[in-house]
Amino acid sequence: MKRAVSARRKQLGAKARRRGPQSLAPQELSSAAPLGAIAVALLAAWKSSGRRGLLFLSESERRAEHLGSILNALEPASGVMVLPRWDSLPYDGPPPSREVSGRRASVLRRLSVGESPPFLLATAESCLQRVPPKHVWKEAVLELRPGMPISEQLIAEFLARTGYALEPRVEMPGEASLRGQVVDVFPAGALAPVRVEHENGRINQLSSYDPDTQRTTGELKVVVLEPASEIIHSAVPQIPQDAATASSIAQHYGTSATLFDYIPKAHVIADPTTASRVSGWLQQIKEGYEARRATGDCVSLEPPTSIFLDELSWAAALGSHKLASLSPSAPAPQMLVPKFALEPSPTRAFRGFIQQQIAEAPRFTYRGHR
Repeated sequence: MKRAVSARRKQLGAKARRRGPQSLAPQELSSAAPLGAIAVALLAAWKSSGRRGLLFLSESERRAEHLGSILNALEPASGVMVLPRWDSLPYDGPPPSREVSGRRASVLRRLSVGESPPFLLATAESCLQRVPPKHVWKEAVLELRPGMPISEQLIAEFLARTGYALEPRVEMPGEASLRGQVVDVFPAGALAPVRVEHENGRINQLSSYDPDTQRTTGELKVVVLEPASEIIHSAVPQIPQDAATASSIAQHYGTSATLFDYIPKAHVIADPTTASRVSGWLQQIKEGYEARRATGDCVSLEPPTSIFLDELSWAAALGSHKLASLSPSAPAPQMLVPKFALEPSPTRAFRGFIQQQIAEAPRFTYRGHR
């Protein structure tokens, strides 16, 4: 009798697990499903990938950011990262902002270290761009701790080598201000600026502060300064970092890499619109290149294949990875969540929805035996 009950428990447990989105294969999960369900499925896929890690190709950067926030809340230890694309159009206009360049540099640097299985969210556009070789990130970080020896010259040289802009007042990521024994820096990949106070060659205090009020918001035990650019100089550059363009990466290093070189064994899950987004972005790149050539400004103009993957190299990169796609079909009805804000009484509608879910949830009753 006990064996029968135990077997029945296992059957019920397996059935309950199959109901959850975490047990769904990517092709069984609709790309239109609630982001929470997709996040749970991605988290399960990342865990099952072992040391290989996971790359999710999102149909939009906004979607990737939202998924990243959900995943970080579900599993803070996962170290999930979002790789943005440059916020400037190919062959057109100014270079990318230091904030976006810094975020990209931060992600690439952490991937190059490889301390944990990679968990990366990106778009086709952000993955198509060629990136610096992995080895350049070894000396592209400055770690600061209270009590450690430091000099203003050391900090100034690091900031100049890694693309920071010196400003009277720090307001945006990638900016810094040197004011004697006080150094204000807004780390490129951070959410807030930090203040470094030093005296007699040693750091006295590290703190975060509000850039609007300039008031300290908390003390810090360690500050990690990462590059504000994907171009790292071995010495202080003679030209402003603002002169960097997409073509500068290959020109500066003499070679380039791809994102897939950083995650050679990662599993890949993609939104169903990925292929069309690749084609659309490559077409936009081609049009930008031809328009730039038509102006006669071709002195330092690199061809698209020097800066971006083409369709063949993209297909080859994906072909070396285990690939799956979310389903383009509509999500299952039980996965849909009503838009409570559109109801006459959102609170009542939400309460009723929760009560219905509790009432319909599977229940298991086990009878013990003495």
